[in-house]
Amino acid sequence: MKNCFLSLLLICFSVGLFTQQSYGNNIIEHYFHDSPRPGVTQAVIDKNPDAVWQNTIGGAVYGASSTLLNIAAFGPAYKPHDTYYSHDREGQTTYRKGGLLLHGGQGLTLGHSLGVSGEDDVLIGTEAHESTHIWQQNKMGWANFYGKTITSYISAFFKYGTINNLYNTQGTLEWQADRASYYYMRNIR
Repeated sequence: MKNCFLSLLLICFSVGLFTQQSYGNNIIEHYFHDSPRPGVTQAVIDKNPDAVWQNTIGGAVYGASSTLLNIAAFGPAYKPHDTYYSHDREGQTTYRKGGLLLHGGQGLTLGHSLGVSGEDDVLIGTEAHESTHIWQQNKMGWANFYGKTITSYISAFFKYGTINNLYNTQGTLEWQADRASYYYMRNIR
């Protein structure tokens, strides 16, 4: 049973290594940089050298399962359209396309993971819209951005029975992202 678990862990970790490349953020780098750190810290605090190994395995399992979930939901990572002005100059955002949750030009930004769908101009417009949310998040801060987003979605849904009006209501984050996408598609591209 232990060998089966270790084999499964190795397979999941390998899948993560070769599919979680986000141009500028390499999962191998994150694994070897971030996974041992909590283990070393815990080992020092508890005077328990086994904590290094236990937390490293825990980090590998978390990384592999997170990678597989992201790929299933939002698709594998890809390099965004070459001419698009990204609000992510440091390469912190992972662009994903082709997952089970998004289709027909839909997009979703969760933290610095950006899922998009569509082809050609629809894809580029969705990239521009969702990348604007990255800019908004960087400008406002994570908690303020998601606080305002969730509040506006709930308010619109209870008031109108849908959230679609957020894209047409001046001053909302969705309206701003649509305006930026429209401007990009019309004037820059």
